[in-house]
Amino acid sequence: MFWNKNIQKVIIYCSMVVSMGGCISYNLYDADIISSNLNNKNISRIRSNIFTKDTLKFVIITDTHNNYDDLKDAIRYINQLTDLSFVICCGDVTLLGAKDEFEWYWDLAKKSKFPIITMIGNHDYLGSGKLVFNMLFGLTSFSFQVGEYKFVFFDNTVWENNNISPDFYWLNEQLSGDKNKVLFAHIPIWSDQMEGKYEQRFDSILNNNILMSVFYGHEHSNNDCARNNIIQHTIARINVRQFAIVKLIGSTISLKRISF
Repeated sequence: MFWNKNIQKVIIYCSMVVSMGGCISYNLYDADIISSNLNNKNISRIRSNIFTKDTLKFVIITDTHNNYDDLKDAIRYINQLTDLSFVICCGDVTLLGAKDEFEWYWDLAKKSKFPIITMIGNHDYLGSGKLVFNMLFGLTSFSFQVGEYKFVFFDNTVWENNNISPDFYWLNEQLSGDKNKVLFAHIPIWSDQMEGKYEQRFDSILNNNILMSVFYGHEHSNNDCARNNIIQHTIARINVRQFAIVKLIGSTISLKRISF
């Protein structure tokens, strides 16, 4: 008998939850969501901090899913670092898109002493996940500027988003101009959901704009490659027990992977 992989994941995870004596909620309104608009609140914190005009350092984690012990340890380790401006989680903070999972993630992530920005991933679309993400964190594609740097967060989930094309027009507009720009997207340009026409469109936009770098999650492993004259990186899933520290100095960028 053929089993859909997503169905298998649901069965395995629901069995795990039952064995823990708990339950997962998919109803948006069965409990209040205390926090909202978290990304904009943390962007305001980032902008209010004093930093050297041409130097900025931040951390990237990704694909936390239900690896809560690993996330807790990562946040504890990150809190011991100095000279950071913020932390970025590059999507898939849930496994099944359930409201409880988003809240479990945030209960740990909010312990970061540095502002943390959360992207949406394809798993976060499952069920009512996009609605929960919008309520907790805000828009799924957004950008902000800090000094001479612009950070662009592009929602490029297709399959779990009813096969709707990502908003490449928005992306092209965001990447135009002379700012030093860094792009974040959950799904790499060369990976599953981007293959074919979306990959070509994505490639064209990156090729026609100047970026410092691009960072992705989704693939659960580390990878660095040159494409469109840009070094592009995937960051490993949190249960690999690694995160990345990115440092910007003027128009140069460096990445260092840290094990914890």
